[in-house]
Amino acid sequence: MSYIAPTGQFTAATWPVGTPGHSWQVVAANGDFGKKGMMFAAKVLAGTAHDLMTDAETLKAAKAEFEETTGGEPYETPLPPEAEPPFDMTAD
Repeated sequence: MSYIAPTGQFTAATWPVGTPGHSWQVVAANGDFGKKGMMFAAKVLAGTAHDLMTDAETLKAAKAEFEETTGGEPYETPLPPEAEPPFDMTAD
């Protein structure tokens, strides 16, 4: 995806440190702790989008970094043109 569109990444805690992933402890943390982490993540994403939409210099710098990183080369899929998904994406 990052060769089709610029991407960014951050992490936000939604369960306590040391909690093993894919465990019942993760499920148990989906109460207040998980909601607070989710709201923090949503605010970071919204703030980033706001900055990019309202600060032309930040957007210009992000575009320049993307072009430099990808070398201006478009993404080319390794799949053959006749490849079809294994399921019907239009089904209800």
